[in-house]
Amino acid sequence: QDERVMQLFGLVNALLAKDRRTNNHDLKIQRYAIAPLSHNAGVVGWVPHCDTLHILIKEYREAKKIMLNMENRLMTKMAPDYDLLTVLQKA
Repeated sequence: QDERVMQLFGLVNALLAKDRRTNNHDLKIQRYAIAPLSHNAGVVGWVPHCDTLHILIKEYREAKKIMLNMENRLMTKMAPDYDLLTVLQKA
């Protein structure tokens, strides 16, 4: 399955490179090395010059003046005993 996705990405990249309109913008699907951990999980190799999802969310929330723990505050307001629930009950 992963091999098919990589083939699709290669095809899309080839099509983007052939089209003058997209080639001028240097559009492409970036592919990264993955170390598989199981049949449905893996670890992405180190990607240079990239921000983490946490940093992107943090910067967005700071710019919009949204508290970083807003969801936690709402959850404890709606369910004060949330931390006492089991993992199965939280799902």
